Amino acid sequence: MLARMSMSRRVRSLAAALAAAALATAAPSALGRPAGIVDQFTLAGDQNFQALGQPYDIDATPDGTAAIGWVSARPNQSGRAVHLCWLELTASSCTGGIQTIDSLSLSGSGDPQVVITSDNVVHVIWWHDSSPTSAAIAEATAPGGQNLSAGHDVATLSTSVGDLLAAKRGPGDSIWLVTYDAVPAQHVEVRTGLSAVPESVPTPWPIGYAQIAFVGGQAVLTIEKYGTIGIEPYYATRSSSGTWSSFQPVPHTWAVGTNVALATTGHGLRLVTAIGDASYKPVVSKWNGSAFGNPRRTADTNSCTPNTHDGWSDPSSRLLDVSWECEEVAVANYPDALHAAIFRLKATSTPTYQAQIASGTRGIATVAYTQQSATANDLQVAHVLLPDSTHSVSKHGAGGRVTVTGPRSCLPPVNVHVGWARKAARGWTFRSGSLRLGGKAVSNPLDGATLAAGKSYTLTGTATFSKAGKSSTVTAKLVFKTCATA
Repeated sequence: MLARMSMSRRVRSLAAALAAAALATAAPSALGRPAGIVDQFTLAGDQNFQALGQPYDIDATPDGTAAIGWVSARPNQSGRAVHLCWLELTASSCTGGIQTIDSLSLSGSGDPQVVITSDNVVHVIWWHDSSPTSAAIAEATAPGGQNLSAGHDVATLSTSVGDLLAAKRGPGDSIWLVTYDAVPAQHVEVRTGLSAVPESVPTPWPIGYAQIAFVGGQAVLTIEKYGTIGIEPYYATRSSSGTWSSFQPVPHTWAVGTNVALATTGHGLRLVTAIGDASYKPVVSKWNGSAFGNPRRTADTNSCTPNTHDGWSDPSSRLLDVSWECEEVAVANYPDALHAAIFRLKATSTPTYQAQIASGTRGIATVAYTQQSATANDLQVAHVLLPDSTHSVSKHGAGGRVTVTGPRSCLPPVNVHVGWARKAARGWTFRSGSLRLGGKAVSNPLDGATLAAGKSYTLTGTATFSKAGKSSTVTAKLVFKTCATA
């Protein structure tokens, strides 16, 4: 079980030419562009995290440039350091190199959170001990991902073993913090800005994880009980007037002692966790404005079930979730925030900490994860061309039925299955038909990279049936959009 513990992996790097080909939107290749790894590399090797919580985090701009921050021990030195990498989508090294500053800690620090505000400033936020009996939350900034400033404290905690559980960009570009003063405390503190007065929210038990998201003028806070499998994740809401509700369980789910994925997509707020039984299969729950509804099973039927989750919503409205499934990193793309398409990265070493994911508009995600190295942890990065799921549309007529299968919106620049089928009604005979895209013949698979970004397309299946000198033409249409560029 991962949670606040360890995981890891590593895979080969592909050449820069492959990365360029995978990201292109020009003429189709003979093989198209299957979903999967664009490139994969070690960002920082042999990192000694010494962390109780998650030691690294990731955020991304709409064009897919990623900011990856982490906290680790200084090699052969005392103290700990905060690191930032500004990683362009096609790059396998940080722009300007890895930036490093002091963590301000006496003996311990961690829980880094990375937030990119609308002015393109990267905020790296972390916890550190500031005295033998207290701790602080510190921040460093990097405009445009460069020139990382020295850290400075923005908030204090009442104990030296507190946790920074979450940092999220909220209304008005403010950065909200969720902190915890550790066991046996049974409350979390929410700050509506980096230096805002904390709001104490009572919890039903000691906390292992927390996430916060914003929807319809509300803040929604989820928590998971520390070290427990058969307990639901709980949620509370904050009204626009600043009043917090009591925590309630998400029905028919389990948190399985690990984090949930919580993200507000263009289709609404979604939560990904485990089903409430010993199969631990992943489910997604939809926010209905005041509560989470009954969960739906995802398309992930892997016998090795997820034991971590990290969620993300990008400007294309999709929901992303990354999790460890034994020795594989499972990347799930929910183009409509309910139906998942899944790609897995094969690990070659023991997983350590939770995988993290971020993505830009077009459909190429950046995944950060760790694997066991010879002496500590290797921080790995993979750029992943996201898979897409499909659905079908049928149309009935006098002569029969036509069904068209194609992508859900929005389609990344990737191969996707398309097809059509027809079935004649009793006494009718199929005579002719075709599947066309925008009036032109289309082949399977459809290469989404050959289509213009941010456009609407129509797959049209047409069949003509005949019976006793009569004819019937039936047409089914499936409309989808391609993912826009930033």
